Amino acid sequence: MVALDKRTRQAFELMALVLHECSVTRGDGDPNEPGKVQTSIEVEGGLDDERDAIYVVGTKNIFSDAAGDVICEIDAKFAAVYAVDPAHPLTPEQMRSYGEGPATTHVIPFMREFLATMTNRLGLAPFYMPIHRARRFGPDADSDGPQAAPPIFEPNDVPDRGQAKAEPTQGRARTRRSRTTT
Repeated sequence: MVALDKRTRQAFELMALVLHECSVTRGDGDPNEPGKVQTSIEVEGGLDDERDAIYVVGTKNIFSDAAGDVICEIDAKFAAVYAVDPAHPLTPEQMRSYGEGPATTHVIPFMREFLATMTNRLGLAPFYMPIHRARRFGPDADSDGPQAAPPIFEPNDVPDRGQAKAEPTQGRARTRRSRTTT
């Protein structure tokens, strides 16, 4: 991953960020005995014909119960579309670095909210994706040699879902109004 200077970062203007596609697959695991969550994030992208940069940031999340059986899998892909300043030519390395850095950072809050909402709707124990920590990479980072692209999350960043119990709701919540007349 190459370091992006300020001028390169400013060449991108976010135009749209949308949920591109998603799927939820239920497994046979027990949602009342939550266990670990495996999560991964991948980024793809490039320039289209109109000189817009389009990045698709996808996440795959596998929720398991305490016995290791899959409760469900939630896959989601978000598309971030950027207008790119035509006066600023970009290298393929700069495009890739922007996708792995700022573009992913723009998508993560939406991804976090989506996963929290979906786990709530499925009646699972709440899952909150850890906050994305930006890291410095490139020639000014604290390292002597070339650096690989950073992992989005360290292996232990995703919390164990512990002993939290899911409490599925039955039907709609009802509000009772009482009326007093005199």
